[in-house]
Amino acid sequence: MDHDVTKAPASEAAPTGRGGSRATKAFWRRIREPLAQSRFVKNIIVGLLAQFVRLVRLTNRLVDGSAEVAGGAYAHLEPGIIALWHGQHLLTPAYYPKGRPLVAMVSRSADAELNALMIEKFGIEAVRGSGGRDSTRHLDKGGAKALIALKKSLVAGKKAPDIEGQDAEGSKFRLSDYRGKVVLLTFSANWCPPCRKLYPLERELVAKFKGEAFVMLSVSMDESIDTLKSSLASSEITWRCWWDGMDGPIWSAWNSPGAPAIFLLDDQGIIQDVRLNRTIPHEEFESAIRELLKKVPRPKTPSR
Repeated sequence: MDHDVTKAPASEAAPTGRGGSRATKAFWRRIREPLAQSRFVKNIIVGLLAQFVRLVRLTNRLVDGSAEVAGGAYAHLEPGIIALWHGQHLLTPAYYPKGRPLVAMVSRSADAELNALMIEKFGIEAVRGSGGRDSTRHLDKGGAKALIALKKSLVAGKKAPDIEGQDAEGSKFRLSDYRGKVVLLTFSANWCPPCRKLYPLERELVAKFKGEAFVMLSVSMDESIDTLKSSLASSEITWRCWWDGMDGPIWSAWNSPGAPAIFLLDDQGIIQDVRLNRTIPHEEFESAIRELLKKVPRPKTPSR
């Protein structure tokens, strides 16, 4: 038996599955960018991610040896850089020991920005590196630039490792002996031409801040202690120095800084994000020292 089938006009036909899919994709494209730029939406997503990571930490036992990433067998190498595969840093709060300062480098893509915001919720500093497709910001996307920022973050804002050694006369002293003073600390050597070119400026700083809560100290990497003694005797160097020799223990403990390496410490021993070299106007460096000196507590005058 034949059955009549009523067909709807083509213009009234229901959308096909493929057409519906195209409409959904078009709709998603229209709202994707506004959503990605919405701080409110980002905070919701980031909050959910952070809660999930907290749940992971609460419900999963750390594998034996995990806590040794920090403070264990590699303690003598801290601070250091740990290489992780893309996204693995998201689980860092779940396995890394609490109370350890951390910095993570993430790319500048939209999804990686969520990663950065999430780890910042755990007090982890985020450095934005390469990635992303916005060509107008290509100068900010360089991996080398981000690596430099990452290296700086390992130093600036951190407490300087203590130094213990002997001066040119064989007397022992420590960096922590000068807590309460602003300290200009350098790693230098007479075999290093850039180091010697900085000596006049450093002598000027020592003279200018004499009598204030300021001291300059150096770690000498001269191969022979007699070379250091000669510089001190001629007043080429007018500040106290540890003699560490070539590749000495102090140099190693500070993760092998180059020469010259210059660090400005506040009165609590915190390394400042200030650079001194012959290309930077010394007035800027003096200004940084003066600002730190303003924060040093003044000795209390005894009451009568």
